[in-house]
Amino acid sequence: MADGDLNVMTPAAMPPHRGRWWLDIRWIMAGVVIGMIAFLAWGLFGPEPAVRVSRETTFITEPLAADGLPDYRAALLAMAGPAPPPEDNAAATLLQVFWPLGIDAADLPAVCAALGIPNEPPSDPLRVPHEDAAWKVTVEDYDAGLERPWTGEELPALEAWLVANEGAIDQVVAATKRSRYWLPSPSLLGSTEGLLFGLDMPDLQQLRNAAQTLVCRAQWHIGEGRHAEAWQDILATYRLSNLIAAPECRSQCLVTRLMSVAIQATADGVALELLNRAMLAPDLFANVCRDLDSLGPSGTLAEAMLWERLGVVDAIVYCARRNQGGRAGRVELFQGTFDSQVLSLLRTSLDWNDVLRRVNEEHDTIKQAMRLPTVAAKRAILD
Repeated sequence: MADGDLNVMTPAAMPPHRGRWWLDIRWIMAGVVIGMIAFLAWGLFGPEPAVRVSRETTFITEPLAADGLPDYRAALLAMAGPAPPPEDNAAATLLQVFWPLGIDAADLPAVCAALGIPNEPPSDPLRVPHEDAAWKVTVEDYDAGLERPWTGEELPALEAWLVANEGAIDQVVAATKRSRYWLPSPSLLGSTEGLLFGLDMPDLQQLRNAAQTLVCRAQWHIGEGRHAEAWQDILATYRLSNLIAAPECRSQCLVTRLMSVAIQATADGVALELLNRAMLAPDLFANVCRDLDSLGPSGTLAEAMLWERLGVVDAIVYCARRNQGGRAGRVELFQGTFDSQVLSLLRTSLDWNDVLRRVNEEHDTIKQAMRLPTVAAKRAILD
């Protein structure tokens, strides 16, 4: 082309157009991938939905703490109801007899104030025989005294211990005739915060000791032929079992209920020893039947499952509300409790409302099963 002619380029010779890069399929795909990653990251590590207070989620809707979520410790204490007068409360006497009833010294002032009794230890609290330094009763002797009827000639040291502590044991018998056993966990009576799963129940082992003391004396009475006296101690053991797991007590936990079952089983064993006596007087047999009928039903596992439900729900709400130290804080809280997969899950953003709904549905099913009359019917639902 001669000089001065227009420099016209053919379409084939034109450079590629770079002004519409967003139309390139590779950029589109990259944007989609980045968007999906961002969406996933937001879902995994973004803010968590607020917990909604309802029967389906938090289960209880009052009382509420300052953050607007349920105060489960206050709710559990309210379920126990107001403290009965000391003269109606078996726990008041049992604390004084078996002082300190397993309770830490730091908790005793609050416990005694709640029970309405002075914070003063007795001069000689009752101990199990083999732990009482004043008496030479061995563990083997005590076990033998619990397992079968016996006489003072067979176990003289154990007999001497029972005679010396007759007054204290009689106080235990009298305490079982009271209308209530009211002793919430000392952790609920203080100001310390924490999970319901961490509540102390220090009195439970001492209640077992009280029952075993009654049974030991009943076996001695049976061995010596004092059948009426033996029945009074056996009946007191049954009453103790019923007191700590009374149906109207909504604040009992599963462990308390199982302790009640264990004490009742202990009473059953020595009652059979008494009823198997060929020389049992007819009028005493009639009294036994009448007394057993008057005991009434004890609490069931269905009532005890309420505490277990609240414990699980409280732990979940704790994760949602007390996120100290970031999500690593709640991971540290459950370190050693859950496996690595669950701990990894706790580092992510979770919809606790969905978790709570599922937990309550499971507990509703368990409660329904526990109310059925037969083991087969229970298993059919639980399976």
